[in-house]
Amino acid sequence: MIFRFPRCNNRMSKKNNDIALAKKINDQTVKEIFALKGVRPNLAVIVVGKNKKTVNSVKAKEKEAKKVGIDTHVYKCADNTDSKELLEAIVCLNKDDLIDGILIELPLPKGFDAEEIIKSINEDKNINSIEPVLLADNPLAIAKIFQSTLALYKARRK
Repeated sequence: MIFRFPRCNNRMSKKNNDIALAKKINDQTVKEIFALKGVRPNLAVIVVGKNKKTVNSVKAKEKEAKKVGIDTHVYKCADNTDSKELLEAIVCLNKDDLIDGILIELPLPKGFDAEEIIKSINEDKNINSIEPVLLADNPLAIAKIFQSTLALYKARRK
């Protein structure tokens, strides 16, 4: 009789590791936000168009943000929004003292220069520059977004 080891599913193992690490990060984020005694960091999420993956990603971020104590403000721009309008919205959010972090939900529709849009966000609020690769269904990336928002909140209030 020959004994065969079961195949190792590295993909599933990585996903499980990401979920476990995301939970640790989120638990730490919750503790730190709780220590703020009622004050909550605020994350602005800008989404352009109605790409199904993008819309689902934003919903997931909103749901998870509530769990860790971060207030989200979602700005939904229509499909026909142009770069100028989007940049004007970012200027307003850059000036808004309530907003601690700004995230542009990627990918942007055709015709937008994502790099230009992301660079227009003030450095002290730019989540995309801290976490450049944000996968829609990756719990680890979402946890890092919240961790980054909290870090920006703390930095802006020193």
